[in-house]
Amino acid sequence: KDGGMNMADHQNKSMVVWLRAIIFGVLIGTLVMIGLSALFAFAIVKFNVPATAISIVVTMSAAIGSFMGGLIAAKIVGKKGLLVGVGLGLIFFVVLFFASFFVTDGSSFAENLTKYIAVVVAAMIGGIFGVNLRKSRS
Repeated sequence: KDGGMNMADHQNKSMVVWLRAIIFGVLIGTLVMIGLSALFAFAIVKFNVPATAISIVVTMSAAIGSFMGGLIAAKIVGKKGLLVGVGLGLIFFVVLFFASFFVTDGSSFAENLTKYIAVVVAAMIGGIFGVNLRKSRS
């Protein structure tokens, strides 16, 4: 061999970069979501916010966390931000689906559909921004 990477090595390296980026994005997005949820929970208690606003606050926290995760993951990968965002958004979707199922005594999929859509779309937008931020600094 000439010491160069063959096609399979290049694909494996690319897959590892994508997986690390997605995992890191999910971790960052989750931390952002938890931090915002704690901040919003404090504000809800402190300012006596009506219970109807809680669902909106949860959706906002999840969407912002998902956006940040998509942004970070796409910045790491450096290309295909929409695809990176979709992958990350779908992981958030699955996590939120199971979390909301257990936390809310099995609330229906339709009741949470807006939240799921917001999370996936936010991650996609974050992915697009992440790739474009990377390009603008080069």
